[in-house]
Amino acid sequence: MAAKTIVHTGLPERVAVGARMRYTLLVLAAVLLVGMFSREIYDSDFWWHLGTGRYIVERHRLPAPDPFSWTTAMARDTSPGEAGTRQFNLTMEWLAQVAFYGLWKVGGSAAIVSARALSMTAMCGLIGLIAWRRRHSWIAALFAAFACAPVAALGFAAGRMNARADMDDEDRMIDRALK
Repeated sequence: MAAKTIVHTGLPERVAVGARMRYTLLVLAAVLLVGMFSREIYDSDFWWHLGTGRYIVERHRLPAPDPFSWTTAMARDTSPGEAGTRQFNLTMEWLAQVAFYGLWKVGGSAAIVSARALSMTAMCGLIGLIAWRRRHSWIAALFAAFACAPVAALGFAAGRMNARADMDDEDRMIDRALK
């Protein structure tokens, strides 16, 4: 019998895990990501986005001037390009505002939080899928998905749909704004 030669490369061996365990880890990772992204709405401008979405849905046109801000609706321009900038800022988010209003109409704040959590989890899953296709390693895919999650959460926190402490207060505020 010939003796086997063991070669040490210094690299970790591939972790051999069955398909059932990979699917279990995938589901657990998705549940963890959805939970991490399921924060309540707290952005103070969110009522304005919902009101603008309602305005667009009911009137089938973009609002001009801003119907919810008495300080800018009738204000004179202070610089030559201000009217264009004001119009751009007022109308650039119209599709998201209509989507937010539609989601809110169907399921309230919970529907908006769920849509945000699922879309951000899907984005992390896509990053994980790209890593898996390039490396053919489920560990690299999980690492990439979880590495992208804090970046996505921080980027989203700087955006419009942040968390609020009490969803019931938010629902009451939105109800008052939309009546």
